[in-house]
Amino acid sequence: MLYTAKVYVGDRLIAEKEGNDVDKLFAWMITQAQNGAGRYQGSIIDNDTQEVIRTFKTNSVE
Repeated sequence: MLYTAKVYVGDRLIAEKEGNDVDKLFAWMITQAQNGAGRYQGSIIDNDTQEVIRTFKTNSVE
């Protein structure tokens, strides 16, 4: 299966990556969120079914 991971800051897409390993894609998303401040969110989608497989959300540190 092929999955797409997308990372957003607010509503703005900042990174996207495809792969077949959900755990590696999730780790990649978390790494992207550690690169800066802001409210990051992301999801991994199954490309065949368009089902959301995993999500994450962070809060900005003030």
